[in-house]
Amino acid sequence: MTHVDWHPFPKSKPKNDGEYLTTVLFKTGDKYVISNYWICNGGNGKWVDGFEHNIIAWAEQPEPFEPEELENE
Repeated sequence: MTHVDWHPFPKSKPKNDGEYLTTVLFKTGDKYVISNYWICNGGNGKWVDGFEHNIIAWAEQPEPFEPEELENE
């Protein structure tokens, strides 16, 4: 499992435009991790999708999967 460094939102906000992992908390108490796009907007940043009021944390996207070369190929 890849380690994820979560940042509490809105206390901490991404510094750059881009796609991030976000933890979304619903009224039911359920938490989900979704990918979301952040727009810095000159320091007054916002999340693109409609879950902004439910986002409790964000994290950098992990590196994409890279399959290992098989030794017998």
